[in-house]
Amino acid sequence: IALLALFAKMIATLATVGSGGSAGLLVPSLFFSTMVAAVFGDIFTEYQPMMFIIPAMTASLVSIVNVPLAAILFTVELYGTSYMVPALIMLVIASVFAHDHTIYRTQRERHDGRQIMPGVGSRRIRVPVSWVGQTLIDLDFRNQFDLNVIGLMEYRDESGIPRVRLNTSSTTPLEMGDVLVVLGRDEKLEVLDETVRRLSTPAEKPSDNPEPDIVPSGTDEEE
Repeated sequence: IALLALFAKMIATLATVGSGGSAGLLVPSLFFSTMVAAVFGDIFTEYQPMMFIIPAMTASLVSIVNVPLAAILFTVELYGTSYMVPALIMLVIASVFAHDHTIYRTQRERHDGRQIMPGVGSRRIRVPVSWVGQTLIDLDFRNQFDLNVIGLMEYRDESGIPRVRLNTSSTTPLEMGDVLVVLGRDEKLEVLDETVRRLSTPAEKPSDNPEPDIVPSGTDEEE
């Protein structure tokens, strides 16, 4: 029964999240871990099922959401300190494998493009080296690609946190690490993406970056 419930819930969650629907991941992650632990509890009958379930719940919160402190507090508040040691062991193991990644960041970075309406979408394009120092006017961007630049993600502050400038000026020189937020038809976006891919080197490919701060349009000075 536990295996059947596990696969049914997995299919339902994947179908909902994968199709772009609204669905939480916290409760499904706890459900998955509980069902997997229940299977092990049926196999190793000499141990109490809770010896598997509680550490599994802790590990799922750490590996999927990456909240180790909240994970251990959650299990201790619900079930007391009786199972804290196995929960802490699983917390450490899950933290080692999960690093600083979360499923929410993975979802966000998996979709650099967003569909606004049928046939029209937006995409984040990292500026290649050959464009550095040039402006959108220099590149003849609008006429060359038939796309609109609706924002510019800048990586210029000391902490490395990017910012987004909306309606950025077409006379603003592009810098290394900038990311253009582009809007237009899907086929035009594909052409731009392919062009940038040819111009880019492996070192320029996007890496994990924190969420940017939004900077109002018309402000070009450093804050």
